[in-house]
Amino acid sequence: MTCFQTVAVIVALATLSTVVQGQARASSPDRRFVQAVMADVRAEPADGAERVTQAHLGTEVLVVEDAGDWARVRIPIQGDYPGWVRQSALVTAQQAGTFAAARQLAVVRTARARVLRNAQSDADALIEVTLGARLAVIGVHGGFVRVAVPGGDAGYIAADAVVLYDRGATPPRKGADDIIRTATQLVGVPYLWGGASTDGVDCSGLVYTVFYVNGIVLPRDAHQQYVVGTPVDRADVRPGDLVFYSTYAAGASHVGIYMGDGKVIQSGSKTGGVAVISIDDPHYGPKYIGARRVL
Repeated sequence: MTCFQTVAVIVALATLSTVVQGQARASSPDRRFVQAVMADVRAEPADGAERVTQAHLGTEVLVVEDAGDWARVRIPIQGDYPGWVRQSALVTAQQAGTFAAARQLAVVRTARARVLRNAQSDADALIEVTLGARLAVIGVHGGFVRVAVPGGDAGYIAADAVVLYDRGATPPRKGADDIIRTATQLVGVPYLWGGASTDGVDCSGLVYTVFYVNGIVLPRDAHQQYVVGTPVDRADVRPGDLVFYSTYAAGASHVGIYMGDGKVIQSGSKTGGVAVISIDDPHYGPKYIGARRVL
């Protein structure tokens, strides 16, 4: 190989390296965190567009596109669920500060909880958080956990209101009793299409959030939840199983959690929100299509 050829090869390799690195930078995800107590995720970049899901405080999202006041995102913990979120609901990893760097997270396991200014139950609240919110753990102080929220604020939350786990993992896996106990906290919460919060929740949002808090990550929507786990005969359903109905669309379009004794907890427009019904409910019963065991 001549000197000229050697130089040409070096230049070509350097150019290729630059191109590859440029492509990597272009394709690397823009990681951000939800700083709102609950962020609506829309089908289109408009407040009036269909709400397809919600993302809890502290949820990591990957930004696909920035478009003015909106960001098109994917939500990894919801199976890369796509949609549009208002920019004001998000912060970058750099802006998230302590939250983004923390190695341990706390997920809220109660319907509502307060992050307090100091470790006293009667202290002023910095923020009220809801079931499923993620907070960064700074330390444990007796009956309180010192936590940070995306954006940098830090405070204290009652230790019995959260479950601690390592970032990159999921909360500790629990059983049927814990799942039912969590779900029953939400009885009376109104129905909200695309909702996943204690201010409003749809059927699959209830199931997704309740199971996540208890260490089981499920897909976000009912038709997706219907294909995970193991099919169960109706005669063999047991507490913690998912029961499915075909309501407004073909296939699984409504889901609930079997509680035992013929009872199901679910969130439906017909029941006005989260309520306990019979598995043979006059409205839903005839539309029953099957059950799945995910525990």
